[in-house]
Amino acid sequence: MFFTQNAAELFFGWAKYTVALSEMSIEAAEIIMRRTTRMANGSMTASEATEMLTEKATAFAESQGNAVAAATSGGAPLAILDAALAPYGEQTRANVAMLRG
Repeated sequence: MFFTQNAAELFFGWAKYTVALSEMSIEAAEIIMRRTTRMANGSMTASEATEMLTEKATAFAESQGNAVAAATSGGAPLAILDAALAPYGEQTRANVAMLRG
């Protein structure tokens, strides 16, 4: 459980989570910039516009499922956060790679 972790493990766990969330936020800002540019200059395809909407719902559903699975299996709070964040991080990394490509 949460209270069995020593202070160092807890600190580094939160630090890792904070870094992952920060990286994802920076990637999301880049995605917004690149997609807004595509919308403005007319180079965004209809399928990409549709994917922008569906990928969010898919990541949300997967995130919730992961969090519930981690919580019901007795995961520590940081394990639950990691499980919930994973689908969003995967999607933002994939989007950045695709848009830079």
